[in-house]
Amino acid sequence: MKAFLLVPAALAVAGCASMHLGSHASAVASLEPASGSSVRGSVTFTRDGDEVRVRANVSGLPPNSEHGFHIHDKGDCSSGDGMSTGGHFNPTGKPHGPQSGEHHAGDMPSLTADGYGNATATLYVYVDDADARYQRALEAGATSISEPANQFYGDRHAGVKDTNGISWWIATHFEDVPPDELARRAKAAMEKK
Repeated sequence: MKAFLLVPAALAVAGCASMHLGSHASAVASLEPASGSSVRGSVTFTRDGDEVRVRANVSGLPPNSEHGFHIHDKGDCSSGDGMSTGGHFNPTGKPHGPQSGEHHAGDMPSLTADGYGNATATLYVYVDDADARYQRALEAGATSISEPANQFYGDRHAGVKDTNGISWWIATHFEDVPPDELARRAKAAMEKK
């Protein structure tokens, strides 16, 4: 199910975006300044088979700062303060949290602005076969960040940097880990470091 969670999310931004349907369905959300902010940019969601590619380019952020990045329930940007967008996209009722743990579908990786206030996204995308997608990315010119490996929290993941410099974390979920076992494994993993 996780492999498809971002597709409905992409459609949820359609109210503030333009949709382009063709061989690869896509949606582009324009980020416009709100409440006196100077932040602007765009986020493009493109479906490619069982993958969703998300590319965010944001400017006007305070230099060298980290910012939350979320998909919301509604594509309604009429309020000017962002409140008309509703809560975070959360079809499975998961808690808000970091990418490394349990989190809802609307939680995206944080954006980190460079010294000029510009940021691009680094994404974690669930696919049916992380090993095959990792290999496909390398064949397309990406460089390896980390080879596919099983993680203590039940994902097999790999990392690549594409030819545009965007980092992608590709994962396949293989095991639901109960909270007490997850805590034990996390502690063991931290002790190894």
